[in-house]
Amino acid sequence: MTCRPILSLSSSLFALVIAIGTVASEIPAPTTSFVAVNGEASQRVTPNRAYLTLSADSESASPSSAQKRVQTITTATLTFLLDQGIDPTLLTSSTLSIDPVYEWDQTANTQRLRAYRAAQSIRITVTDLTTLQTLIEGGLAQGITQVSAPILFHSDHAELHHNVLAGAMRNAQSRAEILATTAKMRVGNPIAINAIDHSSPQPLREMRVAIAADAQAGAHSQLPGQIEISAAITVHFELLPLTVSAREQAISSTKPVAAGSK
Repeated sequence: MTCRPILSLSSSLFALVIAIGTVASEIPAPTTSFVAVNGEASQRVTPNRAYLTLSADSESASPSSAQKRVQTITTATLTFLLDQGIDPTLLTSSTLSIDPVYEWDQTANTQRLRAYRAAQSIRITVTDLTTLQTLIEGGLAQGITQVSAPILFHSDHAELHHNVLAGAMRNAQSRAEILATTAKMRVGNPIAINAIDHSSPQPLREMRVAIAADAQAGAHSQLPGQIEISAAITVHFELLPLTVSAREQAISSTKPVAAGSK
């Protein structure tokens, strides 16, 4: 006889637990208030290094002839560079490539093989920027057919970029504090940081290289005095309510001054 009430009480407790669990699952998780800001910083430095790429290509009816011509130019250019005192470890060459060249035959309404093109390039890490002009002109004299725009950089680029990134973070923090103060709140910890990478050295766009048909024209360059290392980030900072003392200070700073008070 006494078992029925106990069974009834157990069923009620079980139903209550289910009800509480259902209500709890419907309560949304609290969201963190945040402010999203951008931060930028940059630093101008004088470059002391450059990447210079010299390329040779040749077309011929036979692939072996095109290959031989490019190899002759490449060998002569490497010899010239070594004679200029360039460290062999600062020289890298690409694999020689040979590709067929087609043209459209309007009479046959189809493509036909015109020639074979061989190509190879040499990349130089230049440690003395005053020799750039000499290296370019010397390469052209050896038969080089293309000179890419030099990529100027600083030997301490990685460390300089780290300093600029730190400056961008300080800039973002300052902007967040301005916004938070205006909103009568305070900045908490950063909860998300997205850095936009501008760290890779960029080609010198002002570089102009003129190559005459006889490969005897000089190269004309306009080298800038400095290069810019920049960084841009986006940071989400927590937005927290002001402390009691800070809130009172903010309120008192907005109170009108009574007439006659000093």
